[in-house]
Amino acid sequence: MSVEFKYVEGQAYSLQGLGICDEKVFNYFEAKDYLENALERAVEGALENPAREFSRDLVRIYQTIAIQYQNNNEFDLSL
Repeated sequence: MSVEFKYVEGQAYSLQGLGICDEKVFNYFEAKDYLENALERAVEGALENPAREFSRDLVRIYQTIAIQYQNNNEFDLSL
């Protein structure tokens, strides 16, 4: 069971890393997708602390995307 746990945990953190890399090069939608997948894996694997960490990352990405929409006067999408 611990091997499976480590596999899920490693996979989730790998997805987070890819999301953060995309965020740093301004690929916010790709970053969002990776981080959502990381959170999904963490929830499926009952990884509470990583799930909280990925959720914080997602909030930051969601805010960035919303601000971009707002700056483009796309207020419906910014919500």
